[in-house]
Amino acid sequence: MTISDDRDTRVIRLTGELDTFSCQRLSRLSRSWLRGSRKVVVNLDALEYIDSSGLSSLVGMWVDAKDIGVQMIISCNNPRIHRILEITGLLKFFTLESTEPEPASIPAAMVAEQNTASRRLAQPSGVRPRLRGLPHS
Repeated sequence: MTISDDRDTRVIRLTGELDTFSCQRLSRLSRSWLRGSRKVVVNLDALEYIDSSGLSSLVGMWVDAKDIGVQMIISCNNPRIHRILEITGLLKFFTLESTEPEPASIPAAMVAEQNTASRRLAQPSGVRPRLRGLPHS
């Protein structure tokens, strides 16, 4: 796990495994990482494994960020981890970008445009979203 700062953006690169053991450390440290930032990018590219505890830690971090007005973005080019986020429905909650942004050089309007495009790419064409309580046809 590495952390870098650029102005108001903090980039957290998670590596290895995010499981019951390692997510305790992430949860403990994430609150301090969120404070003093306007935007946090969590990069999952080098993550090899994530279990339900790790997913729960990411959701907890997202809730904490939202509560204090920090924008949290997930950057994930790892197909296995991306698929897990998709299967669990977490792509609906997280703002996902396919690449880690260059915070100092990307204007806010461009970031918003990339977020919209990323959301469109996250759902395969021809797949209709399933509504809760309704059978999938």
